[in-house]
Amino acid sequence: LPAIQACIDAITEHQR
Repeated sequence: LPAIQACIDAITEHQR
């Protein structure tokens, strides 16, 4: 499920 991967990617970038 690439949707979850995209979510994590966006969240991680924001949590940077």
